[in-house]
Amino acid sequence: PHGYLLKPPEVSPDVLYTVYTALLEGRKFTVNYTPRGEKSYKSYSVNPLGLVFRESIIYLVCSFNEYDTLFQLPLHRMRSPVLLEEACHVPADFDLDAYIQKGAFQYLLEETKCTFKALLTPDASVSVQESLLSEDQQLTEQPDGRIMIEASVQDSVKFRRWLLGFGDTLTVLEPPHLKEYLLETARNILKNSNVPLPSASST
Repeated sequence: PHGYLLKPPEVSPDVLYTVYTALLEGRKFTVNYTPRGEKSYKSYSVNPLGLVFRESIIYLVCSFNEYDTLFQLPLHRMRSPVLLEEACHVPADFDLDAYIQKGAFQYLLEETKCTFKALLTPDASVSVQESLLSEDQQLTEQPDGRIMIEASVQDSVKFRRWLLGFGDTLTVLEPPHLKEYLLETARNILKNSNVPLPSASST
């Protein structure tokens, strides 16, 4: 678990039984699945490949039919599973650990790494002093007492959420698109809160 813990969504016992049995015995199963944001379900023939427990949600890493494209299906969105006798189709060279290590659950926005530079207050910098962002991370104390962090990172949904968690204790310097993302998020927060945006002359 990382961050605020939410109550786990309920997963029906028949879904748990079917998924675990299919994984242990290397069998396919069919299931009705409701995609995020939709109200109606879709039926799939699923090749179960592994389970990932992330925060309060259980994800099934899988493929459909005889295709090798990988998907992540939260178990709580599944209904009416039926275990099949047909053997599971496993994509060539699939490895669950390697799949995770490549950033599958970070939801990458860019394939290549970028140089991340930011200023952190001394208290906020403790987290990156104890748990490094990358092997090449560098921390430098600035004249005003803040800590400059420089590290090679991959831009992702998870990374951006992590940045937002620092609030006003962090100032992003590079890359420009991450700096603009945080500024645009701040503008949208003010707009959604009915707070007047500062005029161009006052910024």
